[in-house]
Amino acid sequence: MGVKKYTDYLFENELSAKEAPLFFSPKLTELIKSIDSPISKDLLDLTNSGQKFNFSYIDLIDGDSENLSFLPVNRLNRIAGATEQDLENPSPDSPVWDKKGRQNLRVGALVTRTLSKYAGSKDLENFFHLFKGKLDVENYTIKIVEGEELRAYYHIDTYYNPTPGVTEKPPEGEPDPRTVLMKSCLKQPEKQPFFDIYVKNPEKIKMLIMLNKDKKLVCRALIWYDLFVVDKPESPTKGTLLDRIYYTSESDVNIFIDYAKKQGWMYKTHQVKDCRTFIFNGASIDKPISTRLPHPGHYEKYPYIDTLCFYTPDTGRISNGRGKPALNPKTGQVMERLQLQRTNGGSKRLRESN
Repeated sequence: MGVKKYTDYLFENELSAKEAPLFFSPKLTELIKSIDSPISKDLLDLTNSGQKFNFSYIDLIDGDSENLSFLPVNRLNRIAGATEQDLENPSPDSPVWDKKGRQNLRVGALVTRTLSKYAGSKDLENFFHLFKGKLDVENYTIKIVEGEELRAYYHIDTYYNPTPGVTEKPPEGEPDPRTVLMKSCLKQPEKQPFFDIYVKNPEKIKMLIMLNKDKKLVCRALIWYDLFVVDKPESPTKGTLLDRIYYTSESDVNIFIDYAKKQGWMYKTHQVKDCRTFIFNGASIDKPISTRLPHPGHYEKYPYIDTLCFYTPDTGRISNGRGKPALNPKTGQVMERLQLQRTNGGSKRLRESN
């Protein structure tokens, strides 16, 4: 412990508060405002409530999306230049925001220490992932790929793997440490030929990808363009869908959803293959969606498709629902339809009759 100067003791006598209102830095305030969560509102309300805490002056930490820094109020007397004004309304250039004397706490700890009702809640989990995603996006490159570049980013060699050496499912009964992205059934090199239906229809199918600083893939999702959404049978709405998100960290999902919102795209309410509900124009819908591929016909191999898995080779129609069989206008026969949900590159022919 260093020896205090005489002036330090004089300063301690001038400012000896043990509690203060909760103050957030301007950057942290703006970040919290941008997060759609009841916790955001409650945190911001706390800063105007007059309620006092033994820690305050909460700020972001450069390069850290999981922790914050704070100043114990009883250390104000050690901050040269701090005044009584800092107990009421600290200015952005006040010395209380300097690094000296600050300590760290996790984002979740800030919430549980100030809003204990959220401890262990789903709201807190969601808030953390939203918070982390807002900051992590600055460390990533997000872009849309198509054609052969889309195919390339299914290959396991492009993936970021936080569990090196673990790529396949472990034996029954053992824990599976792999990320959702690494669990993909389409990552193996031998499955590269499966993606022709995507590669040859870039007008309707692209992929959103996110790369880390080492140019490794951390997140991906198909994008389906010019979809017909049967929300009004007499006049279906057209839209774009961000399909199931394969991710490394749950906060990656929020980054992609934020991207979709800014583009006005639909996105799935849950990132699983069986989810049929989407957020569309701010509302949750469970409706048939479909598009027509400009290059129809049979393909030698098919990928496993989570959502738009029902395909009519004669017309190129691909949809998320089986629907009713269609007749060939020339022959009057029911047109063949396939379900594209096989992991071996095959397809299942639907049994139907006139």
